[in-house]
Amino acid sequence: MGDALQLALFADRIGLNVAALLTVGFALHAALGVVERDAFGRLRSLVLLAGVGVLVFAGLRLLILNAQMGDGTVLFDPELFPLSWIALGPSTTALSAGAVAGVAGVFVGSRILAGIGAVVLATGFGLTGHSQGLSEPGLAPMAVAAHAFIAGFWVVAPITLYPAARLDDAVLLARIKHFSLFAMAAIPMLLLLGVWLAFVLAGGVTPLL
Repeated sequence: MGDALQLALFADRIGLNVAALLTVGFALHAALGVVERDAFGRLRSLVLLAGVGVLVFAGLRLLILNAQMGDGTVLFDPELFPLSWIALGPSTTALSAGAVAGVAGVFVGSRILAGIGAVVLATGFGLTGHSQGLSEPGLAPMAVAAHAFIAGFWVVAPITLYPAARLDDAVLLARIKHFSLFAMAAIPMLLLLGVWLAFVLAGGVTPLL
């Protein structure tokens, strides 16, 4: 049963990461003007699907951990659930709240709300994982969140910048210019944060090499 739960947790993490990055990306492209406000309607079904995925996979992650802490036969044990919440509660809250805000922002046409949702959702990545396992996490969780934020921005680009027949050439060019403006700043930040995070998580130059 333990192996089955480990496999389920692995699959859930993949699903959660994909859904969260897509939600971050769609919300960011809406917030930063890569996608025009009058085109938000075409994003709604995509961001809704991704946002629901975040809620489902985040909930399953909690249940799987709850089962692992017990005998593995029951997904929800009310006595052990508080312990599961201590481990995953903050990240689950951030992921869920960010997903809801990001989806709502796209649906109501609010760039500000969509942007807030993307930031909060990306923060959820930094509230769990290896960076939280450090004796002194410091800025590492924030760096992880920034990585997720930038990754989401890139992941959805093939979708929002795809030269579909219904997309006018002038509109597509404007989208590419908006995307490139932010991408040029994001690339060096991504590289610097990546190198620094690798150094911190490995524990120094020698372990990293």
